[in-house]
Amino acid sequence: MWSASKWMDKNNVLCELTTHCNAKCPQCSRTNHNELTKNEYVKLKHINLNEWIDMFDKSYSQISSFHFSGQWGDVMMNPYVEDIFKHIVDNSEASISFSTNGSLRDEEFFWRIGSLTNRILGIFDIDGITQETHEYYRRNTNLEKVMNNCETFAMTNNQTHVFTVVFKHNQHEIDQITEWCNDRGIVHKPFQSNRFTRIPTCKYTWKGKEYILEQTTDKRFLDVYEEDGRTVRDWRK
Repeated sequence: MWSASKWMDKNNVLCELTTHCNAKCPQCSRTNHNELTKNEYVKLKHINLNEWIDMFDKSYSQISSFHFSGQWGDVMMNPYVEDIFKHIVDNSEASISFSTNGSLRDEEFFWRIGSLTNRILGIFDIDGITQETHEYYRRNTNLEKVMNNCETFAMTNNQTHVFTVVFKHNQHEIDQITEWCNDRGIVHKPFQSNRFTRIPTCKYTWKGKEYILEQTTDKRFLDVYEEDGRTVRDWRK
């Protein structure tokens, strides 16, 4: 069963406006490892503006923030997302945050979104400084477009973050992503994948070829690692 929202607490709401997504990320819960097709149990749905109003219009005064996550779809796939954001801005004092792979829409769209208010946090996914590295995990996305959209949103003076899932194949480019973010006043938040099970690898096929995701070996992003033959846990992480 898919729902549009989940109360994180009495003042903050985690929302899913859509189950559609353009990206095909191997460790996403909506994705099958065989050719990265959508899992059959994911039913496709957009929440439209009227449905949104029915759910939240009378609750706005109780809500401090809405976070539009990407657990089951990318919020920018929803054709009504701009109208919904505008309705929140015009009818409440709630802040907005959204997570997106950033490869949808265009710079003009993200400028308009950022111009609605200064209480929006935009979170974009950049998993490499080159297209080859980025798309090893963020399949079916375009890095140049992501960077352009992210930079444009940041120019609206709203908070902008870049999330990077750190694997072995992209750990050598993390510092370059951080530098790119710092030059634009963007906060970079790299972190290790938490979706490995009992083995630190994940195999998938894409366009008939097999690929292997491996857990990062960079100790900066590991909370547990091997050192001098012993297991070390970094309790700060």
